[in-house]
Amino acid sequence: MGNRLLVDEIIYIKIEDIYANLNDKPIKFNFENLRKCRPSILPSIIYSEEELMKKINDWKINIKDEYKNNNKMNILDPNEFTHEIKLFDTTILSDYVHHLYNPDDIYVKWNVPRNLIDDFKKYIGAIIYKLFSSNDNLFIEGHLNSLSTAICYCPERHKNEMIFLYELLINENENNFKQLQFNEFKIEHGSNEHIENIKLFIEDNIKKFIGKSKMKILMYIFGNPENTQNVHLFNYWKYVLSDHIGLDIFGNKPTLIGKDKFNGRIELGLQAFFEKFTPEWLVIELKNYINSDNDLMCKIAEFLYFSDIQDKLLFVECEDNDILFTKSVTIEFCEYILKSMEIIIVNIK
Repeated sequence: MGNRLLVDEIIYIKIEDIYANLNDKPIKFNFENLRKCRPSILPSIIYSEEELMKKINDWKINIKDEYKNNNKMNILDPNEFTHEIKLFDTTILSDYVHHLYNPDDIYVKWNVPRNLIDDFKKYIGAIIYKLFSSNDNLFIEGHLNSLSTAICYCPERHKNEMIFLYELLINENENNFKQLQFNEFKIEHGSNEHIENIKLFIEDNIKKFIGKSKMKILMYIFGNPENTQNVHLFNYWKYVLSDHIGLDIFGNKPTLIGKDKFNGRIELGLQAFFEKFTPEWLVIELKNYINSDNDLMCKIAEFLYFSDIQDKLLFVECEDNDILFTKSVTIEFCEYILKSMEIIIVNIK
């Protein structure tokens, strides 16, 4: 009887009660700003089929190694001891591109749903342009193999794998570009413009980190390795909670397939999410993230050095009280920056 009462009590919880409870805590989220934090910028360009195939074929032509028929080419592994031959095969990718732009033609793998074709065109276009602009053949090989594998999955898993690869490639490219901007733009060190640019760089990195952290918790709660339909379960919860926690989605609401301990109830899933995704947890995760990223930590040290923030030495661990020799940031800095960005709010009673 005790267990039944507990289940009934949980089932009848209301979404507005969940938010009321979260907003009554000493440290709470500014949910409007939290929802704006996304892992990456969505792709927006739809390239033509001709443009994509030209990008792939130009890359193949520019490869100095031997070119063979059937879209295959052999690349010599730089490992001088094995002399292993690496095989690049763009057949699956080329067929997939053709399918997206000619959906009525025969295609032997999973057909992309008609209502998702434009979204998939945006993702595959961005991926192809990022991937085949690289001069690193081993880098291309690894991602090309992953991409070719993802294309063969069912549409739901195919979608997840495509988004994952896109975010991996786009975030790496954006970080390199922003670093280049700092090096090339003639901005006087210590000027207001310089400080503001560094601050924007830091905040943009943190917003993307928060977006990834939301996905991390989502997978932790709703991913079930024992469920053979795990990807459908995860995509269902990503879809129904997207407006509450701030996630980009496309396509129709996925069907809930497999075992789900929350029985598809939005209020139960939302409560479970924010039981794990708390301001206190985010602060600790942010500290670990910053301290593992030397580039970001250096920019934070530079920002603090030129800023007029009081008691800034509390924000870092450094040598000889010199912020420019920062070794790590502290919990205090993470709390400060999240409050400054109005991601978290401290209730004063």
